[in-house]
Amino acid sequence: MLLSYTVVRQKSFGWHARKSHHCTWVSLLTFVFVPWLLKEVEWNRIFLATLCLLSIILIARYAPADTECNPLVDPKFRRACRLQAIFLSIVFVFVVIALDFYPWLIFGLFLEAVVITPVFYSIMRRSYANYEQYQEY
Repeated sequence: MLLSYTVVRQKSFGWHARKSHHCTWVSLLTFVFVPWLLKEVEWNRIFLATLCLLSIILIARYAPADTECNPLVDPKFRRACRLQAIFLSIVFVFVVIALDFYPWLIFGLFLEAVVITPVFYSIMRRSYANYEQYQEY
C-alpha cells in the first residue's frame, strides 16, 4: 500500500498535515490500521478494477495538487507531473493485474487519488489550487 502511494505521490503531490503529530496519526491510521482491516476481506475483482479506474480518473483530473507552502506555479511543470502521475498509475494497474489484483497496491493508489481531490482539501480545511494565487511573469 505504501509503495504505490509513495511512488505516485512523487508526481501527483497532495495534501500535507499542518503539524507533524497530525501527520503521524494520519499515517498510522492509513498505513497500519487500514491494511490490518483490509487483510481480512475477500475483495471482488470488479470492485478492485473499479477502484483502479476511479484512481486513474481522479489522478488524471486533479494531479498535481499543491499546498500553501509549495504552490506549483509553473504550468509546464504541472503538466509534466500530471502526465507522469498518470503514467505511473497505469503502470501500477498493470502490476496489480499481473499480481492477480493485489488489493493493497490498489488501495495505496486510490488513497493517493483521494488526497489530491478538492473535496479532500475542503474536508481538511486547506486551500486547493494554490498556484492560482500567483501571477506568472
